Amino acid sequence: MPSDHKMSELLPNHFNYFLPKYSISGDFYWAKKLKGVTLIAVADCTGHGIPGALLSMAGNISLNSAVDQFGLTKPAEILTKANEIFLDFMNANESNISHDGMDICLCSINDRLNLVRFSGANRPLYIITKQNSFKPVSFVDTYKELIQEENSLYEIKGDKCSIGAEYPVFQVDEHVFEYSKGDTIYLSSDGYADQFGGEFDRKFKSRRLKNLLLSIQNEKMLNQKKVLIQEFQNWKGAKEQIDDVTIIGINL
Repeated sequence: MPSDHKMSELLPNHFNYFLPKYSISGDFYWAKKLKGVTLIAVADCTGHGIPGALLSMAGNISLNSAVDQFGLTKPAEILTKANEIFLDFMNANESNISHDGMDICLCSINDRLNLVRFSGANRPLYIITKQNSFKPVSFVDTYKELIQEENSLYEIKGDKCSIGAEYPVFQVDEHVFEYSKGDTIYLSSDGYADQFGGEFDRKFKSRRLKNLLLSIQNEKMLNQKKVLIQEFQNWKGAKEQIDDVTIIGINL
């Protein structure tokens, strides 16, 4: 995975909350800059620990190959090619393809055009902006809005497919929107929302996470991370962490 220094170089105003269940992880994050466009992804592979980490390596290699060998910069094209490479890798290693895979959200950020492109495989993207200032350029699917005070959170759903699963045709759509300075996007795995805890030992759930993200919009990115860490620990309490956790926030 990219170093903290590399992440700060590519994304000057961001936080990275990465908390594996074990010392190695089935979650990983990935970032590159190519042709003036910054690419950023958060991926969640089947399992955790050593099995998940091996899939993470395969997923990382697939993304790098799609970009470095084929020069792709559009998220939908990258994920489609990465799926082909991932399947080839799994077949070559005689893995059980039907059970091994990778959910992922992938964005390209074009600072010159103030444009974000997003594609997801079973993972959404969250965008927080001022009310009535969201500027979709092209959407294939609908999106959901959540409002809190002066801010709105938009959830763009990923497609219902996974990298590494066999489909007659693998297809992910590409969603494009313009951003204004100060807008924030969030990429995540499902580990935070799926954590059990609280008074009634229930999942944290994505609705609570989205409201939490809205509530900390006036905080600097580092402080947002601190709040997320504290809320997760308070919710989990003495209970076992059930999965790897990854959330990356980027102030655009």
